[in-house]
Amino acid sequence: MGDLRKIFIQLIFLALLFSPTIVIGDESSGFIPFDKFKYLTEGMTEAEVLSRFGPPTKEVSDEFEVEGYFIRMGGVKRIVQVKRYYYIGNPDLGERTTIIHFRNGIVQKIERIFPPKW
Repeated sequence: MGDLRKIFIQLIFLALLFSPTIVIGDESSGFIPFDKFKYLTEGMTEAEVLSRFGPPTKEVSDEFEVEGYFIRMGGVKRIVQVKRYYYIGNPDLGERTTIIHFRNGIVQKIERIFPPKW
């Protein structure tokens, strides 16, 4: 019975050692504080945004725009991917939500709003 208990304790130790880290009570809202937000500019790449601010709270990338123009030999069209990153702040803490609009991986528009209190 004592050997079974030692094996059980070792299994629990190994499970805790190799399990992903769980942090209780540290739920990140995705809020971008102003001291970081002031460095966000139009023309930045998506990689720069991700490296400076981390992953967004929500990402919407299901839109495509088709731009077309004509040349002598015929029409040419170009598909442009439109994507939005939402960094959602907590309205109870007075945090603002930041919405970053991308076109082909380049920041085109930046919005900073207070999220609604439902």
